[in-house]
Amino acid sequence: MDASIGPGPTAAAVAPSSVVRSPISSRRTMSSSPPRFARASLLQGVVVLGVLLLVVAWAGATLQFPFGIDNGIHAYQGWVLRAGGRPYVDVFDSRGPFVMYGYGLAQALFGQNTWGVRLLDLAVLALGVVPLARAVAALEGRIAGVFCGVLAALWWASSSPGSLAQPDGWAGMLFAGALAPLLRRRTAGDPPMRRWLALAGGVIGLCTFSKPFYAALIVPVLVAIGSDRARDHKARLSDLMAVALAGLGVGVAVLGVMWLAGVLRAFVEAYLVFNVKVYAGEAQAGWGPRVGSLLRYVGSDPTIGYGIVLAGAGAWIGSRDPHADVRRATHVGIAWTLCTIGFVLLQGRFWRQHWLPTIPPLALLTTLGVSGLRRRLAVGERARAGAGGIAALLPLVLALALLVVAARTPAIYTLRGARALRDGATREALWDYHTGYRQGSASSFRAEHEAARYIAARTSAQDGVLVWGYAASVPYLAQRRIPGRFIYPYPLLAGAGTSLQPRFRAEFLHALGQRPPCYVVFDVGDPVVRAVAVPQFPTFDAWLRANYREEVRIERFALLRAATAGCHVLQHPAS
Repeated sequence: MDASIGPGPTAAAVAPSSVVRSPISSRRTMSSSPPRFARASLLQGVVVLGVLLLVVAWAGATLQFPFGIDNGIHAYQGWVLRAGGRPYVDVFDSRGPFVMYGYGLAQALFGQNTWGVRLLDLAVLALGVVPLARAVAALEGRIAGVFCGVLAALWWASSSPGSLAQPDGWAGMLFAGALAPLLRRRTAGDPPMRRWLALAGGVIGLCTFSKPFYAALIVPVLVAIGSDRARDHKARLSDLMAVALAGLGVGVAVLGVMWLAGVLRAFVEAYLVFNVKVYAGEAQAGWGPRVGSLLRYVGSDPTIGYGIVLAGAGAWIGSRDPHADVRRATHVGIAWTLCTIGFVLLQGRFWRQHWLPTIPPLALLTTLGVSGLRRRLAVGERARAGAGGIAALLPLVLALALLVVAARTPAIYTLRGARALRDGATREALWDYHTGYRQGSASSFRAEHEAARYIAARTSAQDGVLVWGYAASVPYLAQRRIPGRFIYPYPLLAGAGTSLQPRFRAEFLHALGQRPPCYVVFDVGDPVVRAVAVPQFPTFDAWLRANYREEVRIERFALLRAATAGCHVLQHPAS
């Protein structure tokens, strides 16, 4: 096949019979295909439609999903911000403000609940998947674009409830939506894509305020600019400046807002100093062990495992494709994939949410690989048999198998939700149908709801509650503030030997003295907590024993009530 064949200007000079423009199938090729290809394409259309319906059903099931650990933390943070609190000063987090305000926005739009942020999460998913599918469709045909979008959505839907609605996934999908227009066909004389480049730079700047290393997402943008055939060297430098200025503009704007709000110093301490001195230091040491853990994780998670294998094959096929635009998109996808896997290695923890940014580039490379393989086999069979042989069906079978395998976990979630609705389950019981996927949980999310309801019934809106463990959903659902800003204990327990831990502990104890909570909730089901005691923090442990008594156990939660004066506790009306 001539190396010049492709969607560019030279494609018109090539005989139509020697080019298969759509990799998986399209209307353009279906009409002239042999009967078996037409039947296969019809089967493919039916499967894709069925999977699309599954994605829609899964999207409805996500509204029943319980909060994971981080979901509860971010929900409480968003509630505090909506109540007039300030990030980092009134509520601590080692992540950027991006996710706090995202949860606050969901609560402002949909109210204080557990499903509003799931709607926002679905919107972010659409913002990434739809532009990516459109870009692939422009390169390889409509069905290929649908396949790429559906595959990415299914891989996303295979994640546990607690790993969704997180800053990692949001950053990955927003960047996918910004990068996708840069993947489209580019020929000499095409106008510059300044607005899309500025959008990509702005999104990178925004993502950097989720986690600092997301600034490296500029690498796939550089690859897209450098391989743009429609631009000369001077124009490419101008394009790069557009990306850089947009990213820096967003960064300066965010820092300026924080400075005006009086939280810049606290932000730098939590987002940069704490992460460098404490969080990074407690990650898995050494690149060798990290790579080993990465390989073990890939082997244990079939979604990630076969995604990386197929994307690797797709990268090899796509980089040798005769179409220059496909090669360009493949090179961008390779750089994008390497960046996102690098982010996982940098964090050194290999949690499921850390993998979510890898999904869009893996889906892109997989689709380009299947498309290129079909094109090669179809052209080869036509050259030998004159009508296209059975070997060209192999990529189609592979594509359908991919969709079926990827649909397994979303189908489980959807069927569980449907069964719950069929059984007439209450809102709280609905959560139980999904909590089997919460690794390490001693009980269902319903326990958090019951603990919150118990506390809300026995306290006033002015009373506080302290959570020791990772159950921030309790104060969020009870609508009760914690004393101070530490909604989870990690900053108080980690960082021994640094100047941060003693300062954070002193601040925490001062807040307890200024506003003692009516209830202290111990999450004894959490492996970090385990018992109603804090031997790692002797001063707090002694204060707790002197002033609080255990009142009740609600599954994994031990609720301690103040035994001394200084905290008004209402009598339960039904007791």
